[in-house]
Amino acid sequence: EMSMYLAEKTLRTALFHLATYQFCEKFTLPKGEGRTFMATRYENVQLPQNPALEGVTPANTPMTVTRVSCNVEQWVQIITIPDVPLLSVKHPVLQKAVDRLSISAAKTFERETQRVMMASTNTQFANAKASRDLLVATDVMTTLEISKAVSNLRKNGAEDWRRSNSNTTKGYLQKTLPEGGGTKVASPGLGESPVGLIGIVDPDVEQDFGQDGTFVQAASYSNIRALQVGEIGKWKGVVWIRSNYMPY
Repeated sequence: EMSMYLAEKTLRTALFHLATYQFCEKFTLPKGEGRTFMATRYENVQLPQNPALEGVTPANTPMTVTRVSCNVEQWVQIITIPDVPLLSVKHPVLQKAVDRLSISAAKTFERETQRVMMASTNTQFANAKASRDLLVATDVMTTLEISKAVSNLRKNGAEDWRRSNSNTTKGYLQKTLPEGGGTKVASPGLGESPVGLIGIVDPDVEQDFGQDGTFVQAASYSNIRALQVGEIGKWKGVVWIRSNYMPY
């Protein structure tokens, strides 16, 4: 009777560099509150235009409260393992299933987060193009385009991101290692001070950056500090993160 040799070491699977989810602020929906979540933002108040006059009560300053609603979704994935493979297969099938599901969960978080981001209307396209569909091969990320975007963000009051803005657990970041594409040098960044705005790019844009000598020099200098998961460098006040799990 012929038998089949089954190697103890399994083949590696494709790695996905998951980046977006780590920068999101997470909320917990209270039990019994339905599936609609409301986030509240208190807008900046208008500045006074005239100095105070003695005996004159200043006018009331209105305070604007903005509420953003979203529907909470539940995503489920199941792997069914009969008892025979558990008893007869050489590999730890159950542990392999747990590992695959944990990575699948991280990728699901990443995909859904990017779907929300892609729906944003506050967009800027290279060479002043009006929409994504009008982009051509020569419309690439450049220092000029980055400067325009950073200027727009700064003028509108965008703050530098810091790890405390995101309550992503250290455990989640470690789950992206190594299957999720991260590196262990990301862990020291958990308690880091403000690091800048966050820019997430796909590998094509990353290679465009590699052709910019100024960016390469700046990235080499900034890489002496602790990095975030997938970080490729810092330029123009933006920490650039690579993800190969981005929609086109």
